[in-house]
Amino acid sequence: MVAQTFVVYPQMGLPFTVTAFCVVVLGGMGYVPGTLFGGVILGVFESLATTYLTAGLSLVLTFLLLLVMLILRPGGVFGKGALE
Repeated sequence: MVAQTFVVYPQMGLPFTVTAFCVVVLGGMGYVPGTLFGGVILGVFESLATTYLTAGLSLVLTFLLLLVMLILRPGGVFGKGALE
């Protein structure tokens, strides 16, 4: 789906895969409502980071959010992920 908008090259799916991984981990693996909420949180966070900071720093802040979330709540946003 992305190939219709962007240039096609072998690693074109990597940024989207990394973002999808962060969304699933934030929401809690195996818990769909948490994953949807994690996607909203990450989308707003990346949008604010891109608006007020540089766009290149957005991915770094995404990983920092993921790291903080894994330290504080390893089961996901609602705590109903696969770990609990």
